[in-house]
Amino acid sequence: MSAANGDNLHLLVRHFRILKGWKVRLVPAGQLEGRVSFCPKTKKAVIYDCRGERGPHFLLHEVLHVCMVALWTMDKRKPKEIGQAEELLVRDICAIMPKEDK
Repeated sequence: MSAANGDNLHLLVRHFRILKGWKVRLVPAGQLEGRVSFCPKTKKAVIYDCRGERGPHFLLHEVLHVCMVALWTMDKRKPKEIGQAEELLVRDICAIMPKEDK
């Protein structure tokens, strides 16, 4: 894993507010590759890198999986907080998209 990949991952994780408090690591491909594993209880996730060339949005794709797990594992007894977290997640996703022409 190059330092640039680690920096990109760090920036992505920091961008998504729902991942506050999560520890997300990128590790070299081993038996698992191009996947992510997570433990919501400890708020830790591991992204397994690809052996070959990866797609242009590989890290974003895997970080979004972690975001979804973070959303799904929120306390279901607090629907207002879940709704707010969902809205923030959508806003964070939209913020990285190219601006539309008017």
